[in-house]
Amino acid sequence: MSVGYFNSAVFTLDQLEQLGQVLATRHRPHQKEGVNSLLTRLQQNEDVLRTTYKLVTASVQEGLKATPAGEWLLDNFHLIEEQIRTSKLHLP
Repeated sequence: MSVGYFNSAVFTLDQLEQLGQVLATRHRPHQKEGVNSLLTRLQQNEDVLRTTYKLVTASVQEGLKATPAGEWLLDNFHLIEEQIRTSKLHLP
């Protein structure tokens, strides 16, 4: 299974497990001494999620239909924001 294939595909449970195994074997943790980049990465992810939320919101307001993933994001973005706030509060 090609990893690039999954951009817009809907997978069965078996296919998801197969993809997970492929990704796990390719993953190499970054071992950078000293600096904990977790909060930096959290901020980057937050920026991407906020931008995406704004784009999906604007598209829906213009009358376009959101994808199921877009609908999920619109419905659950408040939960994502809450988890980000909690993470920032409890991480050093």
